[in-house]
Amino acid sequence: MHELILPCKSYVKRYLINQFGNPVDLRKNRHYYDYLKLLIQRKICRFNKRTHIKPDGSKSSLYSHSVKIIIDDDTFNRFGFDLTPTSVVKFNNFIEDSIKTQARLFIFTSTSFGHTRVNAIQDFQDAFGFSEDEFPAESITKDLQRHSDFEKKFKKTFGTSVQNYGTCVHQTG
Repeated sequence: MHELILPCKSYVKRYLINQFGNPVDLRKNRHYYDYLKLLIQRKICRFNKRTHIKPDGSKSSLYSHSVKIIIDDDTFNRFGFDLTPTSVVKFNNFIEDSIKTQARLFIFTSTSFGHTRVNAIQDFQDAFGFSEDEFPAESITKDLQRHSDFEKKFKKTFGTSVQNYGTCVHQTG
């Protein structure tokens, strides 16, 4: 096994470590791992001059944290082990989009069961192990506002409130 150091945002690091261990073993999620292998293989360089990631993978102006990712021997021997600065940004954006989509689904589902948005956001942070410093509630709220069309489609598909159709499920205790 080989390790790749990926510069990333703090909440991306927390998510990857919580979901896949430390060092991160992305083989547990074939979509994430296949995308990482594709980025290693393709050596995308189109926007390298626009990204400010130091060649040694150390801290950059874009990302203040880093995480170790396991690369299996086959991937290492076939494609190598390095990501271009453009690929680092693309992979981070891919993981961020996944986290934010999961947050929206979690929060919209919770609010449909009668939870307040504030409590739903806090429950999401607790469930995924994010501290307020890593992934602030304010950032999550802004993302929800940016994707209000998603919420409208969600409500149209599933109704405005599930609690009106049965027993309201609240956390007690």
